[in-house]
Amino acid sequence: PNPASNVISIQSKSSLSGAVIKLYTQDGKLLLDSNVGQDGTAQLNVSLINQGPYKVLVKTTDGMIYQKNI
Repeated sequence: PNPASNVISIQSKSSLSGAVIKLYTQDGKLLLDSNVGQDGTAQLNVSLINQGPYKVLVKTTDGMIYQKNI
């Protein structure tokens, strides 16, 4: 759950270059989205988001979808 420091970092064993990262509330409202850079890393600034549980969704360029509750 939030609080995170100020940023959530997304890392993977395989390349996420070009993937889309989305942060949702538990009821499905989209709060943030970002694209993964060429270096395969991504960060979401969560400093302005209230404490609580959220869902992170990662959609890769080949259509794979990964989801995690944070």
